[in-house]
Amino acid sequence: IMVSMDKMPPPAFEFAVNDMRQSNSESSFFARHQPGTDKSRYLFFPGCQLGASAPDVVEKTYDHLCRSLDGGVAFMHGCCGIMAKWAGETDLFDETKAMLKNEWETLGRPIIIVACSTCRKSLANVVDDVRDVWTVLLETGIPDTKRNLPVTIHDACGARDQEETRHAVRELLAQLGCRVQEPKFSGEKTPCCGYGGLVQFSHNDLANKMTEFCLRDVDETRLTYCMGCRDRFSKVGARAVHLLELIFGTNTGDERAPGYSLRQDNRVLLKRSMLRDLWHEELEEEDRLILIYDDDLGELLEKRLILEEDIRKVIEEAEATSRFIEEVKSGLRIAYKQIGHVTYWVYYAPEGEAWRVRRAYSHRMEIR
Repeated sequence: IMVSMDKMPPPAFEFAVNDMRQSNSESSFFARHQPGTDKSRYLFFPGCQLGASAPDVVEKTYDHLCRSLDGGVAFMHGCCGIMAKWAGETDLFDETKAMLKNEWETLGRPIIIVACSTCRKSLANVVDDVRDVWTVLLETGIPDTKRNLPVTIHDACGARDQEETRHAVRELLAQLGCRVQEPKFSGEKTPCCGYGGLVQFSHNDLANKMTEFCLRDVDETRLTYCMGCRDRFSKVGARAVHLLELIFGTNTGDERAPGYSLRQDNRVLLKRSMLRDLWHEELEEEDRLILIYDDDLGELLEKRLILEEDIRKVIEEAEATSRFIEEVKSGLRIAYKQIGHVTYWVYYAPEGEAWRVRRAYSHRMEIR
């Protein structure tokens, strides 16, 4: 509302909205019937976060559903549009829902199985029947895997009004053999981790305080069933694991959350690998500049919300047009490019067949 009334500039949430656009772009989005079928009773919609952070788990979960459910299980990889809603871009949110509804109708209006409580809410007013994967897994059964692991559960804030979901999650944890500790605030009073509402993009300090509040007095591994929560906890050094990782993956809490660039790459690779392995469709690989930078710069890029793809665009345009300054003392080339509402500066130099990046920063400004 504030964005539509010009009370808040779009750039405050531009990064998150662009990430949603990438999730629903041709490079990442796809929808198919189960291999070997032309109609589906169900549709698995893992959401944009699970495929970005744990693509292998998405594939294993889908394989399990296909083997366990009758009538065919379609697959759709994309975002429910919640980023646009949180950012106040209601037109984009409506467009996204309309696009998803059209894809769902093309697949024959199947029952949607979601792996995200927020997706369930977003899609509830779009399609006829939405179920969460946890209640489905209770019915189908899960692999005979025992995890003798002490965990403190963190309910997703999107599941505050989803009692059936919260119950199913705890039943699955019992089947896994986990020793579950309930925190002081859970269920209907569960706190937000700082991801919901895009707080981490508009007020990062507040988001960090929200994350710390969720983790206080917790010694065991933090068990989540929201990938946004898992990644928030992991990024501050806490042991955190998503329930689907316990069921189908190998992570028990030690794996660190991927950065923003890797998350987008994972979505692209997930589409490529699933289409190749399940539907025997080969996608042409895109040639991309190879970037080299040290870990310290990598942390800065993450903090400054600068993607590798942004850096590539700056270098590609600079090299194609020769619009760069070469610093004689260091040998670095300095170039800039406006992408959306943000202008990016990159200090770089060729290194073999790659490009060594030494510095990068951005401002919300236009150079005329």
